[in-house]
Formats: sequence, C-alpha cells, structure tokens
Amino acid sequence: MVSEPLKFMADSMLGRLARWLRILGYDVVYETSISDDDLIARALRENRIILTMDRELADRKSAKNVLLLKSYDYKEQLKHVITYYKIDCESHIFSRCLLCNERNNKFIYY
Repeated sequence: MVSEPLKFMADSMLGRLARWLRILGYDVVYETSISDDDLIARALRENRIILTMDRELADRKSAKNVLLLKSYDYKEQLKHVITYYKIDCESHIFSRCLLCNERNNKFIYY
C-alpha cells in the first residue's frame, strides 16, 4: 500500500520553513495574506497538513491535521517537522521550485 505524499499548508509566520520543505521536495502552500478560515478550508479541500505557530488557529475545531510549532527558529521548526513526520530528506531534494512550488519544472529557481 502506497501512502499519499505529505502536503503542507504553512501559515504566514513560517516562510523560511516553507522554503526549506520545498528544498526537500515537499509540496508546501505558503500565502502571506490568507485568512485563517480560508487557510483551514484550503487545507481540508486539498488534504494538507497545517503548519502553524498560532495556538488559536491550531485549537480551532474546524482545523484538522495541524502541527503546532513552538520555536521561532526555522532550523528547529524544520527539525521538528522532519522528526514528527519521519521525512526523507534525500529522495526528492531540489525537485520543486522554491517560488511557485511546482514540481519538475524546466526552470527551477534556487
């Protein structure tokens, strides 16, 4: 049985984390001007894990599949996500554009 690849939705405070997860090849939506309601709705619709530092967002009943991060240091955040989800850091490295999040583009921005 093949499990579906992890897909993330990072809130507006996690731009550096989103970038590093994309470097590792993971699908991460990151929008700076999205409301909490829209973020939750999109994450549910697209089957994404919400990454946030916002306890109020994480505690909302409508928010499913949320990882609350406590550190402000992106390296600690990345370490936490990698450990929590047992992320493979080598298989898909540099396979996703850091700007647009697309996979296997002819031009991938680093």
